[in-house]
Amino acid sequence: MSVRSDWSAPTKLKGSDPEWPRYRLRALAYGIGVLLKGDGYVSITRKTDYYSGSLRVYRAYKLGLKNKSIGFIREFNRACSIFLKRKTVRIANRNHDGHHEIQYCCKAFVLWWRGRGFSSLCRIIEAFPVEYLRGRFDSDCNVHGRAVDLCGAESHRELMEFERELCARLGMRTGIIHNYGKPGMINYIGQKRIVSKQQRIRFTVNARDFLNRIGKLNVEWRDHALRHAYKGRQWTQWPAVVRERAEALQRERNWKCKRIVDEIRKEFGESLPYTTVYGWLNVSIQKGIGRSELNTETRG
Repeated sequence: MSVRSDWSAPTKLKGSDPEWPRYRLRALAYGIGVLLKGDGYVSITRKTDYYSGSLRVYRAYKLGLKNKSIGFIREFNRACSIFLKRKTVRIANRNHDGHHEIQYCCKAFVLWWRGRGFSSLCRIIEAFPVEYLRGRFDSDCNVHGRAVDLCGAESHRELMEFERELCARLGMRTGIIHNYGKPGMINYIGQKRIVSKQQRIRFTVNARDFLNRIGKLNVEWRDHALRHAYKGRQWTQWPAVVRERAEALQRERNWKCKRIVDEIRKEFGESLPYTTVYGWLNVSIQKGIGRSELNTETRG
């Protein structure tokens, strides 16, 4: 654990301040992505111990991360060491649930963080959106097929609308925010039982765009899935009848993309990417045009 308090927040965001060059600001943006609704934590806890034979009570000001991915832990450790100007801390060995953990103590940073509103953090986020989004996606994304989902809860909707807009500004194709699962769903993280208290939400980003704009994920298995999705991939032209059938299933039966993909696989033997179906349906709905006017050959 690293303990010091001589820390001050940045006042300039262009790298002109010698105390806050751009590489340190980028590290702070990544840290904000992990700590703001991500997997990281900032806390003030009451501690007691014996010092020189007497009981001492004090407060501990902590920021840290607990995760199964050693790559994610190392990247967050590196970022914290840069924006706090400390040496990297020792990574704790895996616990019984398979998690590693790092922890820093910095009263000045924790008090600064606790006193910040979202609007003040936005200045840093918008100055370094790539690093911020990498921290958020490292914390709460899921890679499937040729798409990357950023997941959250209903209480995060306003933040996720902002993050979806950030992705669009960077030139990434994104889907709408939609609900998935139900409140009350039970999941397990190791041996810990977690009951979902809120409606879960997510939005999708095209995986190719993510690779081109963000570059990587630090969670090893997610990054592998992301790169494997496009290894040797070529553009595919789907027959017009496949697209027409997909649109008909959504229009007539109001089916979701996953069910449409499953039905197309049964009827035509074609494995459509979810993002392709999303694109077809969004074009059809937004433009409000009939099937006869749609382009009959679309790249997936």
